Amino acid sequence: MCRCETEDEKDLTVNCVERGLSKVPVNLSHFTTKLDLSMNLVMELPEHAFAQTRSLRELRLAGNRLQQIDPEAFCGLHALTALTLHDTGLRTVPSEALDKLKNLQSLRLDANRLSAVPSLSFRGLSSLRLLRLEDNHLEQTPGGALAHVPRLQALSLGMNRLRVLPPRSFHRLTELLLLQLQHNHLHSLSPTCFHGLHQLQTLDLSFNRLHSFPSAFQLLTSLQHLNLQNNFISFVPENTLRTNPSLRRIILLNNRLFLVGHVYKLSKLPPPGFSEISLKHPERLYKSLNYNKQESCQTQDSFWVFPLLLFVSLLFLAAGIVTRTLLFKLNTK
Repeated sequence: MCRCETEDEKDLTVNCVERGLSKVPVNLSHFTTKLDLSMNLVMELPEHAFAQTRSLRELRLAGNRLQQIDPEAFCGLHALTALTLHDTGLRTVPSEALDKLKNLQSLRLDANRLSAVPSLSFRGLSSLRLLRLEDNHLEQTPGGALAHVPRLQALSLGMNRLRVLPPRSFHRLTELLLLQLQHNHLHSLSPTCFHGLHQLQTLDLSFNRLHSFPSAFQLLTSLQHLNLQNNFISFVPENTLRTNPSLRRIILLNNRLFLVGHVYKLSKLPPPGFSEISLKHPERLYKSLNYNKQESCQTQDSFWVFPLLLFVSLLFLAAGIVTRTLLFKLNTK
């Protein structure tokens, strides 16, 4: 019923996707290293459900309707590094079962019905690198639970119901490189919410409800990519990103910007076709539009000095009306 794919008899990949299975097959080879049970009818993982496949490195259970996971379901899977529980209808984190997976590096719990992540949810997962919790019902950041996964490098909390980021929300995640918070209801960020994220390179806060440019970014000294698309930001203060020298990309599409620094008022933009913004510093940010004219204007130091900045993408709205889409590129000459 399942399909085996292998180049080595001791390294089997077993594909059981969409086979109508209601339970984990019992006749699997001991040499199975990858098992895909996605899109079946499995509702329960009993004790020692994978006792015959202790060489498993990757297990996919997405698209089932798991109602019960025994605390010993994953017992013996010491080699498992990737577990997918995407879209399985989970309402609680199966923390007791996960506690056995000491070498797990990737965990997908996205597209479930989780409303909370208790502090001991990831207690035994000290090797975890990737954690996906997007598309759940979370209203608070799982700060206590994240304290147990200090080696995490990528965290996705998008498409939840987060409203605020409290102080030190992620302070134990000193190796985090990617943080996704898009499509929440965030309207407030504590100035110290990103404390400890010294290695963070990519931050996505698009499609939230931010009305002001957060000062919390000042703590992100390694930040390279910042997405603030589809918020309600109207003002970018001067010097606001002065402590982000590695910044390469900022996206501010579809906000309500009318002022950058003290001088550049978007309600008084030059005629359509202006192609250049000159900073006080030698760096120049360029924009290309399909116009023939070229006009320029000066802005103060909102973006300070970014020797690595590739472009800033802005969709300006003045008085609630879209005036112009701008794409700025750095002149490195």
